[in-house]
Amino acid sequence: MKLISYLLAIQCCLVAASMAVAAQPIPFDTDHWDFRAQSYKIETYKGKTCLVFHKGLALVKGSQDFVNGIIEFDIAVPAKRGFSGPVWRVQDDLNYEEFYLRHHQSGNEDANQYSPVFNGLAGWQLYYSADGYGYPLKYAFDEWMPVKIIIAGPKAEIYVQDMTNPILFIPEMKREITNGWIGLRDQGFAPARYANFRYTKMDTPPMIGHGKKVPSPKGPAAALADNARKRRAGTGPAAKGTIMSWSVSNAFPAKSMAGKHQLSDADLSRFQWTRLNCDTTGLANLGRINGLSEIKRGNNTVFAKTTVTEEADTLRKLEFAFSDAVKVYLNGQLLFEASDMFRSRDYRFLGSIGFFDALYLPLKRGSNEIHFAVTERFGGWGLKARFLDD
Repeated sequence: MKLISYLLAIQCCLVAASMAVAAQPIPFDTDHWDFRAQSYKIETYKGKTCLVFHKGLALVKGSQDFVNGIIEFDIAVPAKRGFSGPVWRVQDDLNYEEFYLRHHQSGNEDANQYSPVFNGLAGWQLYYSADGYGYPLKYAFDEWMPVKIIIAGPKAEIYVQDMTNPILFIPEMKREITNGWIGLRDQGFAPARYANFRYTKMDTPPMIGHGKKVPSPKGPAAALADNARKRRAGTGPAAKGTIMSWSVSNAFPAKSMAGKHQLSDADLSRFQWTRLNCDTTGLANLGRINGLSEIKRGNNTVFAKTTVTEEADTLRKLEFAFSDAVKVYLNGQLLFEASDMFRSRDYRFLGSIGFFDALYLPLKRGSNEIHFAVTERFGGWGLKARFLDD
């Protein structure tokens, strides 16, 4: 037993030593970084050489084979509206994983955010703090705060300020596990300062989450998160009756659906359809198929369709969640229309996706087609639906 303990201790020391050698700060210069931002500069702030850049990406050259490992840096943020943080497994300027601080939301439930980015579309309305994708952390403004991201397969742990206890444990990142660049991203507004950026590639980096979600803090923010979670009832693994795949059309302008109360075969025949599987929560992230480039061209709506077969005429309750706006058709007939766009109700309304709506569908004997026309503005293009009687 003593020999085993001794060997394990030596192994841990060797791992720690190799990490210390590998994790050296990367100089902020064009030899080591690919700056894909509107502007950037190198300056000295409170004793540290740091990078400041605005609106875009800064990627570490030669890091494109990063899959698993540890990313570390120091960050200083102003007490102004801003969105700043790291990116990893970057495929191109429109596809990557990210975590960012919302400077202006310090201490609030949405003080920070994990989100995948598909085809230029982030998903903060789809992956919100009430489900463990953010944490109500208070920031020390204009002071250096350490940040560490541990990435292992589908999982990630995120540390800010406290390098012993993670603020987030993410059991399932949403993009595929593949190699890609690492770096930083600034979304505009008040930029952050970054110093001592370094990373270590590791096949199995150490985590303390062990598959469990990091507990939320006690207090009003935690109570709000718990209430939101209860309202959405089922935001964890998909419940029985959840629709787990959809046929999704190519994108088209929302205005083309104006006054369209009935869908004909001719209306639908012009579309091409792609099968989209939901993630384990039952969420269909529609940005996986149609992205930001389509929206910029005015093509901000898609159909997501499914077919339900019944042995007899019946009435079934379908609960659904969407972002940002939706029209629901059953066998071509419009039954429902609503909008949950950002600030569409009041200035604090975020438009986060949730099971807030339901329909009692008069299904006929045989095959029934359900079409959701889902429109995106920004913040996440998504859909969930489940039959509660299954």
